[in-house]
Amino acid sequence: MDYKWPQDLKLDPGAKKALEAVDSRFPSVAEWPEDEKIRDAEQPKAMAEILIPQFHTEIQKAVVAYLFVQQMGSRNRTSAAKTSLLSGKMHYLSDIDFLMVFNWTIWRGLNAAQRAALVDHELEHCGVGDDGRFIALTPDIQEFNSTVRRWGPWQEGLVQFLQAAKPQMDMFTADEKAAPVKLAK
Repeated sequence: MDYKWPQDLKLDPGAKKALEAVDSRFPSVAEWPEDEKIRDAEQPKAMAEILIPQFHTEIQKAVVAYLFVQQMGSRNRTSAAKTSLLSGKMHYLSDIDFLMVFNWTIWRGLNAAQRAALVDHELEHCGVGDDGRFIALTPDIQEFNSTVRRWGPWQEGLVQFLQAAKPQMDMFTADEKAAPVKLAK
């Protein structure tokens, strides 16, 4: 399989090879088992174990649980994944700091670079506060497509986001198999 990685991706070549090997090391099931609501997410976990030392060293000591659900979303929107900081009680009972839940249906349609990007995105939600405790982080921007269509990049965060995205825009458009994921229903 030909993997298309961003040209400016600062990822160790060994880490790229390891990410590419995740599919063969942890094959995903072709059909969701009828009686199961939740499954272990071995592929995202394996990818996270590669990405954490590369980009997320501040959470190396965090205990993260990785799960698949068949589908997830709300309000007519499909979610590819969700990361949560476990509450004090849940952390006490499980020793888990963060829980990542991935939409198995979406995951199956992603290529290796998209899967790695999704896991990396979810890892960005995991942080460390000034007091040294783990915290949940929110994305740099939150915006509606309709507002941007009407007003353009009306705030500095949007301008910075668009500048960061511009060099990567052709990464997924040249290859039909690597088209950007459409999450809205």
